Amino acid sequence: MLTVFSLGLFTGSFAGYAQPLKQVDIGVPTNSSAWFPLYVAMKKNAFHEAGFRLRPIVMDARVAVAALVSKEVPYIAQMGSAISGAGQGLPIKIVMAFAAKTHHVLVTSRDISSPQDLRGRRVGISRPGATPHRELLAVLEKYKIEPSQVTVLGLGPDQNRMLALERGQVDAIVTGVPYNLLLEPKGFKTLLYIKDVIDMPLSALTTHDDWIREKRDEVRAFIASALKATAYVKTHRSEVLPLLQEFIGLPDQAMAALAYDALRDVWPDDGLTSSQGLTNAISLAGLPASTPLSRVVDWSIVKEAAAQIKR
Repeated sequence: MLTVFSLGLFTGSFAGYAQPLKQVDIGVPTNSSAWFPLYVAMKKNAFHEAGFRLRPIVMDARVAVAALVSKEVPYIAQMGSAISGAGQGLPIKIVMAFAAKTHHVLVTSRDISSPQDLRGRRVGISRPGATPHRELLAVLEKYKIEPSQVTVLGLGPDQNRMLALERGQVDAIVTGVPYNLLLEPKGFKTLLYIKDVIDMPLSALTTHDDWIREKRDEVRAFIASALKATAYVKTHRSEVLPLLQEFIGLPDQAMAALAYDALRDVWPDDGLTSSQGLTNAISLAGLPASTPLSRVVDWSIVKEAAAQIKR
């Protein structure tokens, strides 16, 4: 359930820093490309300027929310489960978007040429009710396919879904970039990018309400470091390709380049989602349309951090 990342940090900091550094943990959903800028920030020591060293811990989404609420970790990078929890009254808020668009894709077998061909087929997702499932339902709705016409199978991690597709146990899967790039050379096709179907953010920085009140300076410093890292990622393509290859475990930099180009517009410059994207995310989380946005997000700190960087 919990895995601590081991990162060999190298010198190349965005700014100087003073010792000692405070360790700050963050719950993350595996090494997803959605939070890749954070990985770059860690490799480049971007958080040292703020006086801390970030330690990512892999957590199931539901475990992550529980750990945040109980203050076992100060931050998590999950979004869908955070929205659900905050909307239901848990004392947590989303304070910055890491991925303002979804990087998920629908990958299919060779004989599927359009979304309409999904009728009567088996589609692999992570688990019922999770973000890939909700995204699949959005695809079916757009193409006027009744959910009952598709067999949906919860298969767990992306690697499990890939294997099921390769073995013919399913006809399609919802997965993320770059896993589609690993499947395409084997004859499978990326039928569509889900960001072209629905505007929906995928990953965000979420923290406890108490941290916002009591440790606002630390939260702002965290966000400022993340914004700087995102800017670096989006303006230093050649420098970050080896890191992307390493982070996701791609076979070569040519594939990392394809992944980077597909992902670049997923990472927002300002750390914000679009209004429609946030509305869609709240709706797909199963919350009432009347849910106040202030119950789910607090964009004030990311705006402060952005203004601070510009000064």
